[in-house]
Amino acid sequence: MSRKYKQKGYQDGDSERPARPRPAGNGDHVRGRVETRYRRTIRCTECSANVQFMDELKPTDTCRSCNADLRTCRNCKFFDPGAPNECMQPVTRRIDGKNVRNECLQFRPKILFEKVVEERKEGPVNDARKAFDDLFKI
Repeated sequence: MSRKYKQKGYQDGDSERPARPRPAGNGDHVRGRVETRYRRTIRCTECSANVQFMDELKPTDTCRSCNADLRTCRNCKFFDPGAPNECMQPVTRRIDGKNVRNECLQFRPKILFEKVVEERKEGPVNDARKAFDDLFKI
C-alpha cells in the first residue's frame, strides 16, 4: 500500500500485516459483557427509602419507614420547581404544600430504574479486621 506522504515512519514495510483469524462459532452472541439488571422503584422524598413499585399510588399510601405521604407533588414525575405552578402539566391552580397528600388528576409516580447490586458475602477483609480487633480485646 502506498502512503500519501513519502516520509519514512513506523508503518513503513514491504508487506501488509496478515489478518488475524476469527474465532470459531457464530457471531450472534455478545461476548465479554456482564449482564446488568435493573429494577423499577419509587423513592420516598422524605427519607429516600425504596418503596415497592405499584402501578397506581392510592391517596392513602404512606412510606413504611417514615410514614410520609407518597402521593405528593414531589413524588410526581411532572414536578418541576422551575415550571409555572411547579408542574409541567397544565393545572388550573397551584397546589400548596408539595409534601402534602393531594388528589391531583395528573399525578404519575416518579419511577426510577436502579441497578440491582448483589450483596457481598463477608470475605477475608472482614475476617482480617475481626482478627485484628480480637488482638486488642481485654
